[in-house]
Amino acid sequence: LTPAQRAAAEAEAKRLEKEAALRAEQERRDNMLLRTFNSVHDIERLRDSRIGPLDAQLRLMREHQDELEKRLAELRAHEAQLIAAKRTVPADVRQEIDDLRAELADAVKARQMMETERADTERRFQADIARFKQLQAEGRVYR
Repeated sequence: LTPAQRAAAEAEAKRLEKEAALRAEQERRDNMLLRTFNSVHDIERLRDSRIGPLDAQLRLMREHQDELEKRLAELRAHEAQLIAAKRTVPADVRQEIDDLRAELADAVKARQMMETERADTERRFQADIARFKQLQAEGRVYR
């Protein structure tokens, strides 16, 4: 074989090896689904038990963020009143505003991460439900 033919043969062998590994992983996941669940309802119950706590935590995070935003708005209004009255804004008020801005930014980031985790969890369960239905339609059972 020429060097180009050898390289092509090696590339094809790697491609086939990768495909075989993907098929083996899919078979493992399929068997896990079939072994673990008896019905779509079982998958949905597990999904709900995983997503429920995330939803509760997200509610608490939103409430905390709302409280921070309210307190920050109050402090900004107080700061604006002082400025309008040509009075000096105390350093502790400015520091509290800065601290609240930072805490609010952290709260927003944490909530966004939790929302991403929730969406990823939902997406994984939806994929599992779709695959489970497909396996059932094919008459597959755990091996």
